[in-house]
Amino acid sequence: MVVVEEEDDKSRRRVLSTGADTRAAIAASWSDLTESLFVAGHPRRADETHREFVSRVARRGELDPTRLDRIAAAVDEARYGDEAPDDELVGATRTLVREVEQQLDAGVTWQEKIKRRADPRILVGSGRP
Repeated sequence: MVVVEEEDDKSRRRVLSTGADTRAAIAASWSDLTESLFVAGHPRRADETHREFVSRVARRGELDPTRLDRIAAAVDEARYGDEAPDDELVGATRTLVREVEQQLDAGVTWQEKIKRRADPRILVGSGRP
């Protein structure tokens, strides 16, 4: 069973809606990350793999490339692996996503944070590649 601890409402709804499906829980974490990156000015291109996307974002130098690569690896494992990932990988992936989101928020004014969270492109789903 996937355990959700102290997460924001958006993530909590996604993870709880997946139940015990660990593949879907990791996909929800990926969606959270891509939305956060999108509103921070890092949209994903349609032709990019998970790893290509995080590699391109990491080259900009503001985010930890190791965290991004570990998230992409977990997403690939969940999506393409023969066996479903275990709860430990789900929790680790969620933690890594939260850490990257904290990096994105570091040094950002409270006004910009509000603007990012209210971005209408996310509200209508256009930030989810």
